[in-house]
Amino acid sequence: MRIKKSLILFLLIMFLLPQAACYNYREVNQFSIVAGAAIDKGKDGRYLMTIEIINMKLSGKESTMESKLILTEGKTVFEAIRNAINHAAPRLYWSDCAMFIFSEEVAKEGILQAIDFIYRDSEPRTDMYMLVSQMPTAAEILKAEAKTGSIKAYEIKNMVEDEKYVSKTPRVMVYEFYNALAAKGISPVAGAVDIDKTNGDASFRLNGTAIFNGEKLAGFLTQEETFYFLYATNKIKTGVIPLNYSHKADHDDMSFEIFETKTSVKPVVSSGKLEMNINIRTEVNLNENRTTVNYLEEDKLAEVLKKLEEEVRANVEDVIKLVQMKWGLDIFGFGGRVQSDLPEVWKKVSKNWKTEFQALKTNVKVQMVLRNPAQVQKPLKVSDD
Repeated sequence: MRIKKSLILFLLIMFLLPQAACYNYREVNQFSIVAGAAIDKGKDGRYLMTIEIINMKLSGKESTMESKLILTEGKTVFEAIRNAINHAAPRLYWSDCAMFIFSEEVAKEGILQAIDFIYRDSEPRTDMYMLVSQMPTAAEILKAEAKTGSIKAYEIKNMVEDEKYVSKTPRVMVYEFYNALAAKGISPVAGAVDIDKTNGDASFRLNGTAIFNGEKLAGFLTQEETFYFLYATNKIKTGVIPLNYSHKADHDDMSFEIFETKTSVKPVVSSGKLEMNINIRTEVNLNENRTTVNYLEEDKLAEVLKKLEEEVRANVEDVIKLVQMKWGLDIFGFGGRVQSDLPEVWKKVSKNWKTEFQALKTNVKVQMVLRNPAQVQKPLKVSDD
């Protein structure tokens, strides 16, 4: 596990501090190391927290980590955390906390109080991840069984960091959420998580985007919608674009891997109206071809790339229109671009930006470039014999 080395290093330092006669050290056994926390609301309005702590066992060169859940509650987030002392003998240590998971109920009421605790307390780090649970409670996420390690929060953290290879859930840290919350011309988002119970095997699943109106949850984007939301905001690292080229089957018959992509957004005024020009350039590789078309022929290759460009353009436009019409929340940061590029225009539209955003026209242009076209092979065939 990736986090294991840093934890072991931390423990070794804590063991060595007494030897250095440091006056301000605390023994490692005075700590309950927090891996992650889930926040729910009880019937009486009190905060219910499920905190995952790590039990470290060191024996010579060997070390093991075991997960333990602490359930605590309080009228405020901080009181709930402090009340955890009643359930865990050592005091909680938050510097290695990987994430906060909020229930939909808490997120709809507002999550500023929890973020306020993270910023005010000296131990929690603002670079921990934020997720919103799509299960009935946030606690269910931490109660599910880990598949690749013993620490659930760290397994989810690894999934979030590996999401760059899929690009279907945004990777949002606390400080990034707060920056968007405090900024003008952009609405904050966070990642969404649930439990996949397909075939009776429950496992963690990152599942799109949680959209916020200020500090309050407004709704969700699906994984596919999130992919094109990230495309529009220049946050795609890599991923796969499926394409139904033949339009005859009920499934996609081609797959393109994204190697490099760049999205530029520029506000312009055309005929007295504000518009947003979105230009996308993507380098891809053809990784799967289940058609019978020979793309070694130059005209066929150009035709495929044109269809791929149209696929991306249409989906980016669709997700922008969806957000404009359903929520009217500028998660794309278009208002911020107007503020920086056209400050005089922003002065006129900022007071009524939600309405302006809903009516905003976007012009999306996409250029697809095939990397190493010489490596594109003829389609595979099955012999008639």
